[in-house]
Amino acid sequence: MSGLWSDLVAGSLGGPLLAALIGAGVVLALRAIEIVRARRDQSRLADSAILQRVAHPQGRAMTWTRALLLVAGAAALAAAIGLASGRAPETDETSDRETVFVLDASNSMLVNDVGEPRLSLERRLATGLATSIPGRQGVVYFAGRGYVLAPLTNDASAILMYVESVEPSVVGRGGSAVVSGLRQALSVLEGGAENAMKSIVLFSDGEATVDEPTEELLDRAARLEVPIYTVGIGSASGGPVPYEGEGARPPRRAGQEPEVLYRRDEEGRIVVSHLEESNLREIARATGGLFVPGDRVGIQRLAQIIAGDDRTLQSGPGAGTNALLILAFVLLWTEGFLLRRG
Repeated sequence: MSGLWSDLVAGSLGGPLLAALIGAGVVLALRAIEIVRARRDQSRLADSAILQRVAHPQGRAMTWTRALLLVAGAAALAAAIGLASGRAPETDETSDRETVFVLDASNSMLVNDVGEPRLSLERRLATGLATSIPGRQGVVYFAGRGYVLAPLTNDASAILMYVESVEPSVVGRGGSAVVSGLRQALSVLEGGAENAMKSIVLFSDGEATVDEPTEELLDRAARLEVPIYTVGIGSASGGPVPYEGEGARPPRRAGQEPEVLYRRDEEGRIVVSHLEESNLREIARATGGLFVPGDRVGIQRLAQIIAGDDRTLQSGPGAGTNALLILAFVLLWTEGFLLRRG
């Protein structure tokens, strides 16, 4: 039993438990002093039998019930404070985490089917993730092939600059070569620290117009223990792909917005791009990663996992602290308002 007690005190419960004991002890001592003084003052005021008939003072049982509620409430409050203040501060783990962002720069990212162009959403989500996770980071673009824009670095400003500058015009070769982008990302990570925790985050609509075998790449990532997390950019309903380039927009007529030109296939039909979620899920599944939708909640979840904390997201001071605060409120409110004071 003494070993268990020492483990509790020395472990993560030590701070809250000690705070609870101290808080309970102080309040109990003050309450005992108050009770003794009240009894003494009552005895000086009048005979106990007369006082009982006139003032109906609290009985001994009620007095100690109120005292116990007060002590328990104070202990719960002190424990909550100890739990909140005793949390380990966040540490900079830049030396043991390496992440490469693979950004889709194909023409399909110009589609506006998510309330804004996919490209804008991709930039915003990648920027949010880059600023939320520790460690060295790198950036790869891909369209018709993959390009390394930033090798692994601790320079956060450089990473953000490359993320914000992603656009199809940066990559001169058209198409969507997802495998080529992932291959470049793996090569970047292979040149990193040997014992680092490595991961790849792919932002894409999942469409691959360049025919490349994926099995070999996914096997390689799994063998190297590099999970590929995928972020779906776009919608299942999709949208037409705008044509961007010289002469893409005809001269605007007076009082009219310029007509948007869309890409067409060989048969003259407008090209429509859709989110290929199944492709992204398969990439993540085969490498031990995770697919998340392209929204704030998905990015928060990824940031938590990559940072090494895959617990359920909690807001505020934490579930344990909140529970103790609620318990303290109930106990103190019961002592102060529900029980008769006499």
